Parts: sequence; C-alpha cells; structure tokens
Amino acid sequence: MTVERSGAPATDESLTARSGFSQRLPGSDAGLVAAVVVYFRTPAVLAECLDGLRTQTRSPDETVVVDNSSATDGRHERPVAGKDWHWIRADRNLGFGAACNLGAGTTRGEFLLFLNADVVLAPDACEQLRTVAEDHPDVAVVGPRLNGADGGVELSARAFPTAVTGLLGRSSWLTRALSAFNVTPAPLAGALGAGGRVDWISGACMLVRRMAFDQVDGFDEGYWMYWEDADLCRRLTDRGWKVMLWPAASGQHKTGSSGRSDQTIEAFHASAARYYERHVAHTTFAAMFARALLRARLVLMLLRHRRRALS
Repeated sequence: MTVERSGAPATDESLTARSGFSQRLPGSDAGLVAAVVVYFRTPAVLAECLDGLRTQTRSPDETVVVDNSSATDGRHERPVAGKDWHWIRADRNLGFGAACNLGAGTTRGEFLLFLNADVVLAPDACEQLRTVAEDHPDVAVVGPRLNGADGGVELSARAFPTAVTGLLGRSSWLTRALSAFNVTPAPLAGALGAGGRVDWISGACMLVRRMAFDQVDGFDEGYWMYWEDADLCRRLTDRGWKVMLWPAASGQHKTGSSGRSDQTIEAFHASAARYYERHVAHTTFAAMFARALLRARLVLMLLRHRRRALS
C-alpha cells in the first residue's frame, strides 16, 4: 500500500488487505469523523464527492480515498491529492469491503463514514449522521436517504435477505412487475418510510461507530463486491447493536459507476451464496441448494448480459 498526503512524495508500506486490523492506529479520537471513500476509475464523480464533503456544515475531520484501480491504471491517471484529503494506493483491486478496512485502519475518528466515490452528500448530511450517532450510543450504523441518478429514492435500507429474496429482491422480475403498479415489497421499502430502525443500510453511504466496527473485525473481505454491507449489519445486530436510517440526512447516488460486467455479475452471485450460507441456510442441504440455484441464475444472467452487449 502507498499513502500520499497533500501531493508529498509517497511512502511505501507493506500492508496486506487485512491491514486495517493487523496494523490499526492505536486508539480513536472521540467525536471525530473519518471519511473513507472507495475509488475505481471515476475521477469526475470523485471530484464531486470530495466537493460535497468539503462543503459540509461540519465536514469530516479526516478524509482518505482508497484507490482500487492504481495497480492497473497507473498513478498519473488519478486526481492529485488535496490538502484536506489523501490517497491510499492499493496494490490490487481489493474490492469494496477490504478497501474500507484498509482506509479505516489509517484513521483515528470515533466514527467512520464509508462512501462510494459516486455519492454526493447534502450540505448538512455529515453533521446529521454524526449527531444521531452521538445521541444514540446503542446505534452502530446510521445511513442517509439516497436519491438515485433518476431522482427517485434509492432502496438503500432493507430487511435482511431471506430464502424468498430471490423472488422479491431489488432486481427480481416480480419486483419489477410490481413497480408498474407503484408497489414496493415491504422488505425493500425501508428507505421509503419515516426512518428509524432498519435491518441494514447500503454501503454506498453509512456512518459506522468504530468501536462496533472493530468488535466484528470490520467488513468480511470474503465479499469482493456486493452483500458485504448486509453482512456487516447482520453481524452487528447479532452483537446487540442497532442500525438506523435517518432521512433528514440525504445524498445523491450516481448509481452504476462500478459498471456491469461478467466480473461484477459473478461477484454478485458469489457474495449472495456466501451470505446465504452464513446467515440464512440452517442445514448443509439448504446451503448446497441455494448455491445450486444461484449458479443456475448466474448462467442465465451472464447469457442475458452477453446477448445485450452484442445487440
């Protein structure tokens, strides 16, 4: 990993993808917020994201951007680090959760604000989230209401996945059919309500209490992309912590900057299988059956994606 601050010469450090925990800075500073932004080949939206943090009514006390693309693209293709933020250069594309762990391990804030590089927060969002976390010491995760690129409310707060999520998931055919009648299945509708307790919050933007984050060893790096946010919230809930949606804090998510490819489709299904095996399936047979169904779905999704790419 390479850390670069304010355009100064980079310093190489031999850290692994788990270094967020194996070499964490000692202690944390009470009340402070450390923003960890995960970046991959999106310089334009990153600039907007950082401008959004810079113009907050109470900005994060430190900001790091973990570059998952530097090993492939070369450092010259990235924006230059600013005075109020710095790069952490990964030696490969670590995936979302591992990149968050890596960034968290270089900061000292009591609260960790994890952000996709394509999220732009409303001016008071950071202060709102920080205040909620300070006022509710039993809350480990609090998230804002996010609007998608089309202006509609994003389904960023949901019930924990179950055995029927494949039928009523965000992108399932049944959910798409119901949307024609302006109906959103209850497990997906948390972001559409008045806020408060929810099962899990999208990792696109979440404020996490460091003490709770450390208790569960952060994000499970077995999820390269997708489902790591649901898994984190599930493990925190199992420890007695609460998760909240706070609609008074808001932001815009320019959805889709990570792209859609064979790799991301495969990652989605691998992560879904991992989540089901750990949190949903109660027997070996159920886990094997879920994995077989997901494998079949993966084949169909890949065929559809490739057919669309050729059309």
